[in-house]
Formats: sequence, structure tokens, C-alpha cells
Amino acid sequence: MPQGPKILQTRSLARSRCFHIEQMDLRFSNGTEVQYERISSSPRGAVLIIPMLDKYTVLLIREYAGGTQRYELGLPKGRIEPNEPVEEAANREMMEEVGYAGRRFDRLPSMTIAPGYISHVSHPVLVRDLY
Repeated sequence: MPQGPKILQTRSLARSRCFHIEQMDLRFSNGTEVQYERISSSPRGAVLIIPMLDKYTVLLIREYAGGTQRYELGLPKGRIEPNEPVEEAANREMMEEVGYAGRRFDRLPSMTIAPGYISHVSHPVLVRDLY
């Protein structure tokens, strides 16, 4: 893996209740300097829950999505509170959103949806043995 660029400066461009937009001035190893903008989020990230009611049934939620301006079906998800283990966050969010708790939690590899400009990390958790 090549060494990443040197961060020369980071500054805040805008901040809202949900987002923080930053500008990063970078210098690559070949001397090229560029400016990147990114949306930064909590370093804890969020959980993305895959609740398995049984071997063949995944529970989904229907929620309003401001980005598409319509109701969408999706997996339950939510933020991880400070000092909260990922599995506890998954169980708490699942109880809030689908009304079930789980007994078996399998963490899957963490992922990002657009790492070029969003720092947000999702931690998928497969939850089984619901009650």
C-alpha cells in the first residue's frame, strides 16, 4: 500500500445538527497538492442491524427518507452512544425500531458507503434468536 498524502490543513466549512463539512488540504508523495471536501461524522459510527426472525425471514422497517422524499423499506439502524458496545447499540436500536431483542449477535466487517467524501462507518450486526 502506498503511503497516504500528508494533511496540510483541515478546516470547517459548515456544520449542522447532522453534518459537519470539512475541507482538507493534502500533499501527495509526488508533490501534488489538492483540496478535498468531506462530510465527517461521529468516530463511533452506527449500527446496521440484520434481524433474523427465523432462518428465512429478515425484518425490515418502513421509514420516511428525506433524501428520496418518500417512505422506504430498509434495515434498522442507529447511532452508537459513547462507550456503548456495538452489540448493545444493535440490540437497543432493534428493540426501538422493530420491537424485538436478540440473544445472538454476529458482527460483520465494518463498511463505508462513500469513503471518498464521507467518513461515516457502519457496523453491520446479524442478530438471531429474537424474542
